[in-house]
Amino acid sequence: MEASFNCYVLNFSNTYVIEIYNERDIRYAQIGSNKYKLDTFMVGNISNFICQIKKVNCELKLWRVNIKRKEIRDKNVSTEEDIVQKLYGKDMEPGELFQEYFQDELNNQNFIATNIHIIAIISTTSTTEEKETVKVKDAIDIALKNVIRVRNDKPELTIMPFMERDFNDAITRITRNIQNNHKKSKSKTDFDILFIGGTPGIGKTRYGDELFKHLKNNQNWVPPEWKNNLHIESLYLDFGSGCKLDSYDDDLSPEVIIGLRIAFVFFIESKYDMKFVTFCDRVLKYKDVFKISNVFEFITEHLNLEPEQQLFVFLHIDEF
Repeated sequence: MEASFNCYVLNFSNTYVIEIYNERDIRYAQIGSNKYKLDTFMVGNISNFICQIKKVNCELKLWRVNIKRKEIRDKNVSTEEDIVQKLYGKDMEPGELFQEYFQDELNNQNFIATNIHIIAIISTTSTTEEKETVKVKDAIDIALKNVIRVRNDKPELTIMPFMERDFNDAITRITRNIQNNHKKSKSKTDFDILFIGGTPGIGKTRYGDELFKHLKNNQNWVPPEWKNNLHIESLYLDFGSGCKLDSYDDDLSPEVIIGLRIAFVFFIESKYDMKFVTFCDRVLKYKDVFKISNVFEFITEHLNLEPEQQLFVFLHIDEF
């Protein structure tokens, strides 16, 4: 072990240790049983760990300090203002890398292993019960506060015709999924995911785009009960750039990982001047509301669909 950093939770008087290791010239950070490469270890990973240990859906704030433990008692530190004014604490942002705040200490400069290096406060102004009333719409409204809406004036590009591709097998699998969903099947073997693999440049992304166009423009695949009552949407999630995976996702369930990205793509991407990582920072404390079912419920509400209308979503995930 190269070093250890102490994180003190003020209103619980608990201390958690962040250990730094070097294995084959690669540096790692470990908190509890969670291990990360140091160059991907985020402040938000610390917040998530503490909230999980405390078993609360909490709002957690962190400050960088470098103090002796007794200073907290001697200076009667009990509030956020005390941390800033008495301990000269520096606010730590969830979306920032841990190493950005401790460059000197990680280089063995001005480092005292027994000191407190981070102070955390679990907010008492927002209870778990209050957070459970927050819905997807509320969290998105919070994320978009003071964010500029952008105009999308880009002209449509003329692209080469898409030739010699057969969509019949894909459509057969899609209709099978629909039929088994109508039967309320819970068996995973009753549902297919279309997968396209291969080298870059062979048209994998284009195939998904053209399949959606075919589904939208040639609706002979639509079940009889959906005829004239179908609303079809396409959602393109680019895990390679637009909403790529990062260390935040290590602490999230797959359902929330996908739900966050669906919400971002449908409500924010290309509409507001906001990147996905910023969106995640702002809704991190409400992450549990972004389950896929909750997000689709809000999408249906947002589209103002009639009760008899059926929403069909073509979910296209790239670079996963």
